[in-house]
Amino acid sequence: MAGSDKTLDRSSYVDALMEMSGDGKIKIVCGMRGVGKTEIMKQLMARLKEAKKDCVYIDAESADFLDVDYTDALMKKISEAAGSGPMTVIVDEISQIGGWTAALYNLTRSGKLEFYVTSSVDPSDVLKGASIAKDYELLTVRPLSLREFMDLNGIAGESNGAELYRIYGGMPCVRTSMGPTGARRALRSLYFEILYNALDKGADAADIRCFADYIMEHIGESISKEDLKGFLDRRGMGTKKLIEGLERSYLVKAFAPGMFKGSDYRFYAADIGLRNSLPGVRRDWKAETENIVFDELVRRGQEPEAGKGDGESLKSKGIDGIAATYIITDSPVLDTEIQSGLRSGRTVQIVPETEEHRGTKLSAFMLGE
Repeated sequence: MAGSDKTLDRSSYVDALMEMSGDGKIKIVCGMRGVGKTEIMKQLMARLKEAKKDCVYIDAESADFLDVDYTDALMKKISEAAGSGPMTVIVDEISQIGGWTAALYNLTRSGKLEFYVTSSVDPSDVLKGASIAKDYELLTVRPLSLREFMDLNGIAGESNGAELYRIYGGMPCVRTSMGPTGARRALRSLYFEILYNALDKGADAADIRCFADYIMEHIGESISKEDLKGFLDRRGMGTKKLIEGLERSYLVKAFAPGMFKGSDYRFYAADIGLRNSLPGVRRDWKAETENIVFDELVRRGQEPEAGKGDGESLKSKGIDGIAATYIITDSPVLDTEIQSGLRSGRTVQIVPETEEHRGTKLSAFMLGE
């Protein structure tokens, strides 16, 4: 393995954003903090300039925006940077400023400005009923895939890459060359920043940290309503508000009772490295692999959900419409044994990298083999 400090080409995202250029809509690039949105915007700017388009980059979290608190002030700031002529404007972290949708609506009416903006919180609720509700396109950036992780870190060997990915996860700010201690330090710092981003006004930082740690400790597990309520009640926390905050900041995906068969809650971390960086967290091959498989299915545009019983880990209906069950196991069994307990569809057994016989290795699944 060779460490690398190179910048990863995120061309799939940049290509998608370039295809949207000139469509008259506001392009909103969202995703967890540290997932690489700013780097994608920089690569987009380089492409736009190659296409002979004038563009300007604005960081809404810079010191210049400390006094910008609502629509009018935001409009003034952007207008000053954009000038009077046609301009493509990139605004990083625009959702931190109240009234940003109204500002973009007013600024685009002249037809001279085209916007690409980023947000580290899910803007869905803000966009409902907003003036730009029919005039935007959304692109979500996810942590690195296994192939991107290997390319960024100069890793050779698919099985080696998969095992390192299980430890470090897919956040592009982390390099394997940092070593476990340095990487964990960087991931924990990012974890705190994401949690701060998840806070609503008046929310307690210690509460949301305590709840997030509890969720990370139980990824992929069924948590009964009673257990979850008991944990929160002892600390005087509100379940719905805390879960929404973590989901809005893209840190976890939550399945509440009624959203899948069964009555328990189930949570998945958006990045396994963030989860494994926490002090004292319990390492578990099955839970980690299930979480990685879940994330990969989401990356592929699928909508996985938790299975039921001991013989099913995840279920998903692929873009081809064929239902699939993903069983995470270190003791692979015969297909006939699995099929006898399933109604229909195909079955994929995800097994350890050391497994030489039945099943699909995680690296092969992640690399689309």
